[in-house]
Amino acid sequence: MAKTYYELLNEISSDEIYEGFVGYGLFADKIPPVFSSKAFYDYCANNAVQPDITGHEYIYFENIRNINVPRAMGIPNPFAYNTLCKYIGDQWDELLTYFQRKTQGQSYRISRIHPRKVLDKNGEFTKILFDMNFKNLYADGAPEQKMLIGKRFIVNADISNCFPSIYTHALAWALVGKSEAKRRRNEQQALFNLIDKYSRNMKHGETDGLLIGPHVSNLLAEIILVEIDRILFEEGYSFIRHIDDYACFTESYETAQNFINDLVTALRGFDLALNHKKTNIAELPIGLEKEWKRKLFSFSFPPSGTPVTFPTVRNYLDYAIKLAHDSGDWAVLNYAIKVVSGVDNLSHNACEYIVDTVFSLAILFPYLIPLLDDYIFSVFQVNVLRIKEICEAAYSDGLRTRNFEACDYALFYCMKYGIDMDNVALAGDVIATEDCIFLILSALYYKSIQSDIEFQNLLSHARTINTGGVDFDRYWLFVYEMVDAIELSSPWREMKAAGISFIIDEHNVLREE
Repeated sequence: MAKTYYELLNEISSDEIYEGFVGYGLFADKIPPVFSSKAFYDYCANNAVQPDITGHEYIYFENIRNINVPRAMGIPNPFAYNTLCKYIGDQWDELLTYFQRKTQGQSYRISRIHPRKVLDKNGEFTKILFDMNFKNLYADGAPEQKMLIGKRFIVNADISNCFPSIYTHALAWALVGKSEAKRRRNEQQALFNLIDKYSRNMKHGETDGLLIGPHVSNLLAEIILVEIDRILFEEGYSFIRHIDDYACFTESYETAQNFINDLVTALRGFDLALNHKKTNIAELPIGLEKEWKRKLFSFSFPPSGTPVTFPTVRNYLDYAIKLAHDSGDWAVLNYAIKVVSGVDNLSHNACEYIVDTVFSLAILFPYLIPLLDDYIFSVFQVNVLRIKEICEAAYSDGLRTRNFEACDYALFYCMKYGIDMDNVALAGDVIATEDCIFLILSALYYKSIQSDIEFQNLLSHARTINTGGVDFDRYWLFVYEMVDAIELSSPWREMKAAGISFIIDEHNVLREE
């Protein structure tokens, strides 16, 4: 039986919410898997780390989406982040009561993607509390199927620039009401005011926007969005929400228009706006699954045990590319690569064609580069020389287009497979990018190939940032990992002296000294 919103949140204890967000939710999964905040959580949980109640800048980086457009993301100052997450953990029972109150009486779970316990492949709970792609049919159900009965129209709507547009004061408005929050704005120790304040502190004390990336941002957004859900549900609408995407099923076109109007009004109450370009009304019946996915799924591969030849693979990938062109949704390629990598009994020529085609697509559509290791390199046992070829191409193109995510993954793959690139940038060029993630990965790479001069140049740059102060929060990960404990100020010095690193041990060549 499908679980309610409250039941899923209530499975998480206050200790688990704190550990999950701090130990497993500081770094988004949109960067190479080199970093972890688990050791930082252990340090904070076992030491008297004082709350950080000042505003901090954050590490800015970009993630290329499947439309080849960058998404702005962030990694907050870890001490400011810890303060917010610790407070949320301490107040978890009260927040649970809030979520229960806002969702009670709802016959199905409106929000389909939100913080919850995530299962691993063996069906065991992990300590991760947020996964965009996690689904559990038993716990989630499929309410859309029942909503379709007797309905003639579907509204698809989207909040414009949701996380970056969230006004942190609106957290207080949702928790106690706007008038009450304004009346009590001077009660500095009130829960709603402290959540507002600690959220602002991750963005230099600014009230505009939540960082995309840290898992706690998804919980903060839900504080506001479940209240908007409540307003619309009590108006009698049948709808679901995936983060900031709504799908509402109605009996008439007029009701569909009314949903849009009521959604606009509800959003406006929290200083949010509808993305009218992505809002539309369609007449039912239509498939709830994307059309391109249904078409790809229906593609006929040979029966199990029958060799899959080059022409079959070519036809499949050509078909996927055509569907991507026709639909304008380049997520088709992501899906197709995952499918074809799992096909059994591929001929040698078929494997070669897949590798060549995906390498070519990855340069044209860099959002595919993070898929290469799990779905191409390891599956097809790609020769190191060919991995070097794609890494050098991705790295060069990334530098040219300022797509440093591509550069980051190229460096990660080179370190993993022991590759010494021919065209690696000099430290001065890396410094000029002002990209923190690129800086630290370049330092790790220089160290791994024993490029001492370039590494020392980056070390000197880290020391310059450290003594300058003003830019430290924008580069905290790079500076903290590079310089010695004695050079850092408190509380960084004590943490570094305790041997805490944000780099996973197997990748931490900086520990060798």
